Amino acid sequence: MNIKGVGPTRNVIDIYNVNKVKATQKAESVKKDSLEISGAARALSNFSLGDDVMPRSEKVEALRMQVANGTYKPNNEKIAQAMINSISEGRV
Repeated sequence: MNIKGVGPTRNVIDIYNVNKVKATQKAESVKKDSLEISGAARALSNFSLGDDVMPRSEKVEALRMQVANGTYKPNNEKIAQAMINSISEGRV
């Protein structure tokens, strides 16, 4: 089939192929971000701002001992406030 009035399509295809190669090369040359966390930062990540200096595993073990001994006394006001905060923030 021959369509008159349309210029050479070979030039369009060549331009497309050149741009395709350039786009592939550009995608390959994109640098990726990286992050390294120091040992000190890893150690600090074991603590949260509201916690005492005691690591979480030690804190859990202390609570287990208190529950086992019958000496655990939960703070009902703190529990109620935490429940209200969770609901108001939509976490529940």
